[in-house]
Amino acid sequence: MNNPARPEAGQQPSVSVLDDLLRYDCRTGKLYWRLRPRHYFAGKTSAGIWNNRYAGREAFTAIGTHGYRRGRIFDRAYGAHRIAWAIFYGKWPDGNIDHINGDPSDNSIMNLRVVDAVENARNSKIPAHNTSGTIGVSWDKRCRKWAAHITLHQKRKHLGLFIEKSDAIAARMSANLTFGFHKNHGRCV
Repeated sequence: MNNPARPEAGQQPSVSVLDDLLRYDCRTGKLYWRLRPRHYFAGKTSAGIWNNRYAGREAFTAIGTHGYRRGRIFDRAYGAHRIAWAIFYGKWPDGNIDHINGDPSDNSIMNLRVVDAVENARNSKIPAHNTSGTIGVSWDKRCRKWAAHITLHQKRKHLGLFIEKSDAIAARMSANLTFGFHKNHGRCV
């Protein structure tokens, strides 16, 4: 049976369908399953079984490899942050969703913003392999000095070599401001 409430394969559900299925608490960022109407099910008993098991319970509680909350709707996986945005604003986001504070499980609406890929990269945490404690600062073994650099439009820009690590950090922080990086860029967590 073809269910008009279910999206076609490869399509995301409409926001009105999301509203039928989920409740979003914009303060906590959590999603909860609503009582699901019968027209979403093939059989009469399926609705009752599903609602007894899930209605009112927190949804999208699985944590993906990068710490994002995930869940499934109609056998398709979605990030909770994208669902939260769609429900709150009444439309699907037209770009990447950035978690402003860097916590990918914090889907409170004040922590979410739509950005392009470049802007999203300007609010990233410090890489795990970083040993200097500051993104864009590293020890240059050959010159035996601290090097500072920044990546702009997928190209690495050299900011200088410094005897003092603090000078290399200052150069990188200045470049962050000059090129519009988010104040949280390079955070440890």
